[in-house]
Amino acid sequence: MAEAAADALRGTCHGLAHLGDEHETLAASSAAYTTRLDELVFECACCGWWCDIDEMSDDPEVCIDCSDQ
Repeated sequence: MAEAAADALRGTCHGLAHLGDEHETLAASSAAYTTRLDELVFECACCGWWCDIDEMSDDPEVCIDCSDQ
């Protein structure tokens, strides 16, 4: 389920609410779900886009593209 959410979020600036109630509920109630989602994607604090975890810069909140600016 987290993999499906990661696929849907990756490359967008949408939040979990965009994916529907099921994903919001899982995110709020399942540590395993949020842990797995955090292993796959992150939301850049600078640009707001969801990126693959391997696109994270040395600053764990910012993507590589934003850290280069």
